[in-house]
Amino acid sequence: MRAFQIVVDRRPAQAVPVANSSLRGVVDVIVDGTNITAKIGQDYAIPLLRDLAYAAADLATRRHTRATVRFYDQRDAWAIGLERVNDDVLVSVFQVGEMPKVPVHARPVPGVALLRGIASAIDGVLGAGNTVPLLSDLEAVQRFLGQLEWQVSSHPDPLIEVCVEGLSDAPVSFSTDLTLRVHEDEPVSTDVERNDLHSLLFRGPLTFRVGETTRSLGAVHLFLVAEVLVSEAAAVLRGWEAGRVLNRRCEISGVGIAVRLSAKGVFSLTIGGQQTGGLRNAPTFPSVSVVAFVEAVLAFARGIVRPVLRNDRTQRSNLRMRHFRDQVRTLSVALREAVREDAKVNDAPESYRAFAAALPERRVSDKTWGHSRLRFKPAWEAAVPGIDLRSVFLYQDRLVVAGARELAAIEKREGLVLWRTPIDRGVSIAAPKGLVRLSPPGALSFHDLMTGEVTMSMQLAARNGGLPAGAVVNVPGLPRLVILSEGERHLTAIDYVSGEVRWRYALGRGRPIKVRRAGKLLVVSSSDQTLAALDIQSGETVWRVRDKRRFTRPISYDRDDLIVVTGDGSSSARGSEELHAFDPWTGQRKWSRAIGAGLPSHGAPLVHNERVVVVTQDRRGLGLSAFDRSDGEPRWRVEPGFVSTTSAWITVDDAMIINSDSGSIVSLDMRDGSVRWRRAGEQQAMGDAPRTMEPILRSGALFVPQRHVEVLRPHDGEKLGEVEADLVPDLVRVDEACHVVVVEESGHVAAFAPGPHLTLVKS
Repeated sequence: MRAFQIVVDRRPAQAVPVANSSLRGVVDVIVDGTNITAKIGQDYAIPLLRDLAYAAADLATRRHTRATVRFYDQRDAWAIGLERVNDDVLVSVFQVGEMPKVPVHARPVPGVALLRGIASAIDGVLGAGNTVPLLSDLEAVQRFLGQLEWQVSSHPDPLIEVCVEGLSDAPVSFSTDLTLRVHEDEPVSTDVERNDLHSLLFRGPLTFRVGETTRSLGAVHLFLVAEVLVSEAAAVLRGWEAGRVLNRRCEISGVGIAVRLSAKGVFSLTIGGQQTGGLRNAPTFPSVSVVAFVEAVLAFARGIVRPVLRNDRTQRSNLRMRHFRDQVRTLSVALREAVREDAKVNDAPESYRAFAAALPERRVSDKTWGHSRLRFKPAWEAAVPGIDLRSVFLYQDRLVVAGARELAAIEKREGLVLWRTPIDRGVSIAAPKGLVRLSPPGALSFHDLMTGEVTMSMQLAARNGGLPAGAVVNVPGLPRLVILSEGERHLTAIDYVSGEVRWRYALGRGRPIKVRRAGKLLVVSSSDQTLAALDIQSGETVWRVRDKRRFTRPISYDRDDLIVVTGDGSSSARGSEELHAFDPWTGQRKWSRAIGAGLPSHGAPLVHNERVVVVTQDRRGLGLSAFDRSDGEPRWRVEPGFVSTTSAWITVDDAMIINSDSGSIVSLDMRDGSVRWRRAGEQQAMGDAPRTMEPILRSGALFVPQRHVEVLRPHDGEKLGEVEADLVPDLVRVDEACHVVVVEESGHVAAFAPGPHLTLVKS
């Protein structure tokens, strides 16, 4: 029996087309009489021989010291790894993918025997007299191998011993000793990155310690175990932050890992290996510190990565290694965010409280037209190609609308085009005297409202994906600023008059940003565990709070209360969320209440004089949970399914009015949750429902987009009128004089003017 042999069996395992009859064979790779491969699919037998031959030729000529040949069996993707060590070749066979299997690792074969075994298999295939075109590759390989000789190594490859030790005073630690081969002569590709798992299949004894107990798991593939540990640690940390129950089990390289996390954050860990009798007989460590476990995993992962990178330059272009390092970096940042203690309370809130008190009080609904019938007459129509519904704004005497290539202003009463100017793709932000445009590459421009001319422009960092978050500041006593999210992790304040950058604030990386202005404070969250209040004028942090869960929902502010929701940001019912009330001037927490298990929130909390209402949702639809504003005690609840998920709402005095695509419009008393009135309409056909369902309150009348725009009286739901347009009201704009603009997503725009109306005057 030869040291290395490839056996080609041409007996068909199943019927195949006649054209492929010569490819019916399967291939087995045999080393020292032991079959080390699964049966290779018949379509890959000849390509495997060809690729093995060229890989062996690279090793023979020392062009490379490592080579990987991939193939497929009937279900999975596999690979044969070849590594030259002096004059021998270490043969490994492994299944690739997220959870690799390595049935054969580093089986030594003399290099000469490797070439002889491949050449013998090729001779056997060609000797059968096949005429399939693929065999021409083997003929070329046969001629190439006939001229090739194994080049003897001139010097042995150096080895280094690496010891990865855990911290002696840490509650949890992982340690190992491994031997790495120094690859100094391996060429490094600078223009391409490849997924090379073969080079990371080094083995070593793994030992872990929890408290005073130490266990050895035997020799394992350390990198594969480190990958799984990092993945499990990330899941445990996310579950711990969200207060979620977790129960996971996996096995890799003979190591079984089971993690359990209760809703109260109690973490238990089970790790078993060959020397512990497997996972079933392995000891379970209860009440392990989550932070200590994650820190131990990070230390172990870094201890493995650093020597590998230091002694093998090719790993810097290894996609598998790069992905692992990114996971380690992400986990490290997440842990730092979870345990960071940088809370700050504002000890001098008087100036901020006084400024907010000097602002006008919250406006109560105007009753100007709430007691009269309203009629609307068509004023004009227009077509805007490629209209952007988010960039349609109604000013005092004009409508400003952005299309695919132009920004235009249309006179509100007559429909005359006042000006138009070319624009690039981007988003629009309404400002008091113009429009701010921001393009994806970061180009910022300010268009004058009267002429459309660009009066200010500058370049910001590009933001990848998602709409920018921000706010426009135009309050007496404060600078005229537009505050925008810039790049991946900055919030930037630009003076839209002078064009200068006033300040720039660093946030968490790559997460959605939420902002809310409270007087001369800007409350900011980047969907992480931090909520901060910035001074609008200087950008300095006035106060900062931290929570175990993330601030993932929009922020609500009303007078002396800041209401926020924390959770894991998921729309599923896996975790629980909490509702918090903060003093907006000091950052002190007033109260916190659990919203309810399995009830994820939707949108920003609604704040009433006496209640805070949170909209919840699940697969049944939307529901409501109300809490007392003073102490957070639950007051009433409406289970999900009360209205459909595609709904929008508005608060008017002490009522919450909900409009849904089912045609239903309902008003709830925010004090006790009772239904004040309900109007049932016809459900919209598919594609005919408005894109935006938000009701609009103007001059005591409520404009509700349905099949047409219905005009209702807020306190009893009586119909005051209807705006009948032959358009789907995907967007509705109404000014204080009740001029209505209806926009369809197709680009058609229709304007309506209020007609004469009669009002009953009581003597």
